[in-house]
Amino acid sequence: MNLCRLIYSSYASPDTGYEDLKDIMEKSERNNRRDGLTGVLCYGDSMFLQVLEGNRKIVSKTYHRIATDKRHHTPALIECVSAESRLFQNWSMHAVKLVDLNAEEVRQLILQYSDTTTFQPDLMTAQQCLKFIYKLSELKKK
Repeated sequence: MNLCRLIYSSYASPDTGYEDLKDIMEKSERNNRRDGLTGVLCYGDSMFLQVLEGNRKIVSKTYHRIATDKRHHTPALIECVSAESRLFQNWSMHAVKLVDLNAEEVRQLILQYSDTTTFQPDLMTAQQCLKFIYKLSELKKK
């Protein structure tokens, strides 16, 4: 099996707005479904945190395409590893906007998985990012 999981963070460009996020999600849903990718995209405090899962070559190609998107900058690869199974198999791409969730629950998760009080995935380890985004996806289901 050639299944892998890639985690990266980046900073939203100053002019990135709601319509851009909507466009990102629509294209991600379509492209990822076609390519057999799954994952979650989190947005908050002008930062993105994304997990992509699927075939290693397709995940790599997708990440390189994402890295050139002008709606964000300074993408940082946090981890790309082989995976035994998918964590987000139900979503070709699922969006979690921190402002749409209970602020206190988000604050508690940030404190649980980082040493800051604001969402800064570039300062978190790969495991912290993965656990954080998994817990966020569970909050989104509520």
